[in-house]
Formats: sequence, structure tokens, C-alpha cells
Amino acid sequence: MQIVLKKHANGARRYRMKIHWDEELNVKKFIKSVEEEKIFLPEFQRPFVWEKSQIRLLIDSIYNNYTINSVLFWQGGDELARRRVGGNIKEIKIPKKDSSEKITYLLDGQQRATALMLVFTDKEVYKGKHTQKTEKVELYFDSEYDGDDPELRFVFDEDLINYKNEEISLKDFSQREIIEKFGSRFIRLKDCYFLFKNESYKFLKEKIEDKDLLLDYHEKIQKLKENILDRKVYDIDQKGELKEVLDVFERINTKNTKLNIFDIMVAKTYRMLDDTHYFSLRDFLSMVQNNSPVSQDYLENLQKLDFNGSDNSVDEVTMLFLILVILKKKFKQKEVLSLTTDNFLENLKDIHAIYLKVLHYMEKYKVDKEEVSKFKPIVKFLTAYLSENRTLEIKQEKFLEKWFWNTILYNRYPGAQNEKVDKDFVISKKNNEDQAIEKYKKDRTRNFNSDYLEAHYEGKNQLYNSLFILLLNNKPLDFYSGIDVKKKNLSQGKLEEHHIFPKNSKTGKLISESLKDSENPNLINNIANIALITKDTNNKRIKKKDPKEYILDFEKEYKKEGLYDDFLKIMKSQFINEEMIEMLKENKFDEFVRARTRLIKNKIDSLCN
Repeated sequence: MQIVLKKHANGARRYRMKIHWDEELNVKKFIKSVEEEKIFLPEFQRPFVWEKSQIRLLIDSIYNNYTINSVLFWQGGDELARRRVGGNIKEIKIPKKDSSEKITYLLDGQQRATALMLVFTDKEVYKGKHTQKTEKVELYFDSEYDGDDPELRFVFDEDLINYKNEEISLKDFSQREIIEKFGSRFIRLKDCYFLFKNESYKFLKEKIEDKDLLLDYHEKIQKLKENILDRKVYDIDQKGELKEVLDVFERINTKNTKLNIFDIMVAKTYRMLDDTHYFSLRDFLSMVQNNSPVSQDYLENLQKLDFNGSDNSVDEVTMLFLILVILKKKFKQKEVLSLTTDNFLENLKDIHAIYLKVLHYMEKYKVDKEEVSKFKPIVKFLTAYLSENRTLEIKQEKFLEKWFWNTILYNRYPGAQNEKVDKDFVISKKNNEDQAIEKYKKDRTRNFNSDYLEAHYEGKNQLYNSLFILLLNNKPLDFYSGIDVKKKNLSQGKLEEHHIFPKNSKTGKLISESLKDSENPNLINNIANIALITKDTNNKRIKKKDPKEYILDFEKEYKKEGLYDDFLKIMKSQFINEEMIEMLKENKFDEFVRARTRLIKNKIDSLCN
């Protein structure tokens, strides 16, 4: 194998390493390259996890010349943290700053590569998360096997084999004893590789003194070489820089989970900061998401911060996108790869401050940290706008409110969301606030012309989640206690989405039955039949009661205490007026749902127009 560096046509000194095999790549050359650490695994690759049954099937498939898929290489620079094939998860080689070293990365095929090295060499291999215990494998070819399962001709030394009506395993014998006892029946696969790697009979002659047996053993090794080591390996050289191979990375599966750009960036940004500490992107994001004040100094934060104070409410991939928006005002996911370790280190405190400010705005709109992930496009635009406009005037605050409600209620961000966020940001920069809102309205993808809202408790969709936030923003008070259901640590229990006409009430069951063949069979789950109350009120005071019963009871109790105005205030906070209270007291479901839908629509109109 030789390594050639190619200069690009434009004359720039940007090199790409290209492996040229003297002949086409075969299994023996592939193993040798892996063994000699000329091929590396990006840090994000999972550890070796194959079981022996999988290893056996791989070897048998190669022996039978079955297709075992191609291996995928990427020839790049010293850009990614990496480890050797078969290395433990702590054997990380960290990229050197300004290094010109060229690296061959194995993107797909590491389980097969590790299995082959484990079978044919004595190189240390670690399995799973083990960092001390190495994996050992001795695999033999049973040249006399005549059973029904061809793959069983490949025998591990601990496998039980029948010999003269007795079950034995090869691990109980030394290599010399196996040959003395069985002759040339069992061929050790490591012998096959060693012979043709070293091109020397010396190690065989030390084990086999009988010349005829030596010749027979050698002939069988030669056959194995032809059927395994000489088989072609179909290798794909993925060309381009790191940014250009992102699509390939994203299509590689690890435990059925696609690799994401965060995995790549973790490997890309590893760097030694001093003799004992290195930059970890995972730790960096924990600092950004920490609720405590942070220092600009990464190492100081590493020592002082309580990482249990990090909320992790936004996933890692989205966090990287937000940082890209803060630092570069770019909105394409692939651009995240342009971020460097220095970008992170030099802007830690600023990134942290803007991130907390964005979360504050989401909380202002009654979106808790735990729910932020449902509104990622909203978070992305807020990040862009708040990083561009560090101090907001009142008109900008009002602008954000109008933008927020127009966007979530009218579903302005379907499909290619990042492009739409980018477009909104550009509009906000080129127009005044009123002009921008009018332009945003043109991107609405939803109207509210129908009698009912297409939002249901079962099968919650984007509209349901948005209207849920709208209900919260009306500061709903509990039907019985009158407390703000949005307050934290409620003594009466957590907030619950209550069916105003309970599904398991007598009337609720009749409603569900009557709706079965209607145009709106799921109407009882419509958000117009949902109120936000405490668990205590829902489970202890309402239970299976019809609204005719529990609303009347609550009303009587408030009147008795001379607090009827408070009762009306509670109902109003839940989008229920006096006329609708009377509907509830008469169990008029359809009239109530239509009336409450109209009130909610009026609220939408006042927020957005």
C-alpha cells in the first residue's frame, strides 16, 4: 500500500490522502492495514460488540464468497478524535492543532474489520466498554466437517466437538497437541495469516516435525488463503472534506440509530488544553445549559460548576445549531461543521447568556423547559433575533409576541423549517416591525374557518400543542380552588388536561356513542372540551360526574361564600363565559363546544391580528 497526496486543480495547498493498493484490496491487506494502525475509527463509532456467532458467520460468508457489503473509507486530515480499530473507548487520539497529518478513517465496516483482526491476529481487541479486559479468539477450520450446518466447520477453541464418542474442546490442548492428536484436521486461522504475512515456514516447522503432515497442513492453509485472505474487499473511498461527507455520516447506522452531527462534532473538537485536560463538547454544552453563572474560562467552569444543574432541555444537535446561529447567523445544518474548538472556547459566556435569555422568553410564553423541544423552530428564530438585538425596546417585545403567535397558531413553519427561520430573520432585519409581521402573515398555512378546531387530546398534533400554550397564556385557574394551575409545586397535585364533559361520565358515554357515525367522531377529545385543572380537583371532586353536577356544585359553594365573582373569574380564565356556564349546567355538549371554539378563535384573532 502506498499513500499519495494530491493537490487540487486550483493549486491550493489543500491535500486529500488517497490510498492506492498495489493490487486490488483483499482481506489479507485489509487486516494488515488495520493491524498496523493505518486505518482509524472516528471517536463516535460504537465499540466492538459482535458475538462469536456473528464472527463465525462472517468468516463462513467470506469462505463461500458471499457478498458481505463494502467498507467505506474517508481520507481526511487530522480533524477527528479517533481510536485504532479494536481499541478501547479510552484510547482516543486527539487532533493536534494546525496538524498536516493525513488520516484514513473507517466510516462503515468497523465490526467486520475488528472481527477479522481478532480472528487472524494477536492484536489486542476490546469489546464493549471494557478498558482492561481484552477479547481473545481462537478459530479453527475443521477440514473434515460433514454436518448439515456449513458454518460449523469453523470451530472456536471452546466449542464442544465430538471425538470418538466423547465431547472435547480444543482449548484443552496446546497447538502442538492439537496437531499431534488430530493431524491436519483443524487448521488454526491465525496460522494462515501469519504464514503469508511473514512468508516463512519457521513457525510451522516448530509445531510440526512430520514432513508429510507439514505438507498437508500447508496445503490446507493455502486453500484457506485462497478462500478467505485472497478474497476481494470492495472498498469505497468517500471523497471530499468533512462538510461534504456529512450525508454519508448521517446514513451510517449505529445500533439502528443514525449518526448525527453532534457525534461528528464531538470527535472533531477534541483538543488538549493543557497537560491533563482536554476540550469536551459534551461538557461544553453542559456548561451552556447550566442554570448557574458561568465563567469565560472553560477549565474554571469544569472545576467549579455542578453539572447536575444543567437542564438538557434542548437536544445536543439543536444546541449546536443554536450556537451556529449565535456565532455565524447561518441556518444550514451542515454549517455546524464549520464551528471550531476556538469558536466554542472564545464565546462560552456569551452563548450561555443568550441561551438562558431564549429559555426565559419561552417561559414568558408559558413553555416550560421540559416542553421546549416541541418548539425547536421557535427557539431557533428567538436565538437569532435575541443574539442580533441584545437589548429590546417595547416595540420589539410586541413584535416578538405577534411573531410567536402567528407562527405557532398558523403553522408557519411546516416542512423545511430552517429555511423558513432564515427567511424570517432576514425579513426582521430588512423591515420595521409592522412590515415584518404583515410579510409573515403571508406564510400562514392554516385557517380557522371550520366550526371546530382540528386539535384533539388523543393524537395530539402541532395545533393541539399550540392551543395548549394558548390556554396556559390565559392564566387558567382551577375549577374548584381557583389557584393558578401553572404555578410550580402545586400542593393539590400536577396540572391535568381535564375533559369538561368527562369521557367516562354518563353524558360523556352517550356523547361518544352518538358521535360514532358523525363527521366528527372524536369531538369529545377536542381541545374545546379540555380545561387545565389540578389533579386533586379532577380526581377527588369531579371524577365521573357530568358538568351539570360538578359545575352546579362549585357554583353553589362560591355563591354560598359570597364569592360568585371569583367563580366567574375562574370560568373566564378557562374560556367559559356566563352563557356557557348555563350550557354546562344543562349538559348541552354541542352548543358548549361551538361556543368555546368561538371564544378561542377570538383570542387567536386578538393575538395575531
